[in-house]
Amino acid sequence: MPFSPAHASVAFAPRPAACARRRPVSARFAWALLLIAAVGGDPARAEEVPFQVTGEVLTVLPANQTAANALAAAGVVEGAQATVAFTIESTTPASEEDPFSFYPEAIVAMTVQVGSYLAMLDPPPGFESLILVQVGDNEPGGLPLADSYLLSTPGTDGMLLHSAVNSVTLFASFFHNGGAAGSDQSVIQDPFAYEIGTAQVGGLNGSITIRLHIGNGGGGPGVGPGFCQKRQLLAGAKLSRSALKCMGKRAQQPPEKDPEGEKQAACIAKAAGKFAQQFAAAVAKTMKKGGVCALPGTEQQNAADALVGSAETLGAELLTEVDTADKNDRVLRGKLFKAAAAQCGKDMAAHAKDVFKPSPDKLGKKLAASRAATVKKADKAIAVAGNKGVTYTGPTASEIADSVTAIVDGFVALTAGMAPPAVDVTP
Repeated sequence: MPFSPAHASVAFAPRPAACARRRPVSARFAWALLLIAAVGGDPARAEEVPFQVTGEVLTVLPANQTAANALAAAGVVEGAQATVAFTIESTTPASEEDPFSFYPEAIVAMTVQVGSYLAMLDPPPGFESLILVQVGDNEPGGLPLADSYLLSTPGTDGMLLHSAVNSVTLFASFFHNGGAAGSDQSVIQDPFAYEIGTAQVGGLNGSITIRLHIGNGGGGPGVGPGFCQKRQLLAGAKLSRSALKCMGKRAQQPPEKDPEGEKQAACIAKAAGKFAQQFAAAVAKTMKKGGVCALPGTEQQNAADALVGSAETLGAELLTEVDTADKNDRVLRGKLFKAAAAQCGKDMAAHAKDVFKPSPDKLGKKLAASRAATVKKADKAIAVAGNKGVTYTGPTASEIADSVTAIVDGFVALTAGMAPPAVDVTP
């Protein structure tokens, strides 16, 4: 049976009845291939992200006896182990974004290997724009809403399933019928977050279909370390931001509002409780998918103590020689805490996104912008307070920003399994 993207629905049998509605998506994918081929394009390539998924052969459908013999000799039989690898250019712009995002030429490498059989990305001259990634997030048109990640490219397999005048098509598809696999339509997605994964190689001489080991449907080899670290960093972002906000709230109030710091302690404890839940969920979800966390669940309390302790160290510096009887001084300290909290949350969230979708340039720009915002806010607050007669002898705006960076860098290293919990943030 000749293969084309329009035939992609055969790759998902057997599958739940709820998936039946997916067939129009495959048709739209085929039309998108033709449209984009007509338009063409040459997107900039700079940040390549590799992926690898394993599976087993589900069906082998040779079109003739010659192909059948060649596939069998290569070890391509039902149940044989398979490896699908692909590399995505993360900076590829979308050519269309509603309701799906299409990324022409976003795949820079793709291979399907079974035994000694190898198919790889290799488009015929003039057909490079048939290389395509399609991403759907909470797609409309059925219940429940679904997420999808589809990859397709022309290629070669040494003329086993194709002749010298045509090519094979390498196709990989990932679906999650609950819509929980992704939160956007960016070109980089986590294949292991989906429930159903299938790959197919097809040409004029037949096709090979592979069931991929992913998510709940595959129960395969697990997820990469970024899966857990991303979620731990997001939990840390909330705790560090909240801890600094709790201290800032007390700092800007008259001392009689919380003389012993009991309200501040309760505020931080509440944030730490949420952190514990999110941390545990990150570890549990990772383990369920067969992955591991560089920072294991047994280190949850140490991680929380490290973040809160670092925030308290910075907080002590921000309260250097504070005059609690002076409202203007208290307002200043509150603004400094607020600026530090904002940077801490933004920086850690930026790292969380980067660990799974690496882009050093984007990360660097985000961190630089966040630091600049802290310096600007702190300098302005110190200047305004000075004009009102406040004598401030605490850390400079730059030192505050650097201290926040130290907190963030320490926790990023900790979640990567490369540092002890203690982080020195003394300016």
